[in-house]
Amino acid sequence: MTPDQISYLVFGIVIVIALVFDMGLFSKKNTAITIKTALWQSVFWVALGLGFFVFLLFEENKTIALEYLSAYLMEKSLSIDNIFVFILIFNAFRVKEIYYSRALLFGVLMAIIFRVIFITLGVELVNRFHWILYVFGAFLVYTGIKMFTAGDDEEFDPKAHPVYKWMKKCCRWCRTMAGAGILLKKRANGVILCCL
Repeated sequence: MTPDQISYLVFGIVIVIALVFDMGLFSKKNTAITIKTALWQSVFWVALGLGFFVFLLFEENKTIALEYLSAYLMEKSLSIDNIFVFILIFNAFRVKEIYYSRALLFGVLMAIIFRVIFITLGVELVNRFHWILYVFGAFLVYTGIKMFTAGDDEEFDPKAHPVYKWMKKCCRWCRTMAGAGILLKKRANGVILCCL
């Protein structure tokens, strides 16, 4: 193996180990995370990200290290608004605090899977139909205008959303949390519990 291949292999292993521990894949317990625990975890992950910046600074060059740091800081700032979205969703669906970590685990895994699917499909569509960039651009402009002109008094009702209505048709929602499960689908041969 070349030194570059070894570097990519080590990088991939570190990322997988970090994801496993960050998402608590080995943790079976449902407990509410305290502010102190969340703070220490945040400090650890930020230190790890900045540590990689220092590694790039010495191992590669200043330009690559600064490009990474710029991308890291941008992603970090963009992810802050996700926290407010999560809080709104959890409050709207009355998710108990002890289930936050499991719900977030499921959400993050689905986000990774769908991001890979959508990016792959998007690249393929752009390669085949270059004009579709104008459609994507128009959609972004429309979304931006809609967000900008939305009134403060307009409240989001998740139960009126088409996805919620479709899920309600396909699955029977459990009104109380059963263990770590959130969604129940009843069939003739029993109950299937989708654990989060």
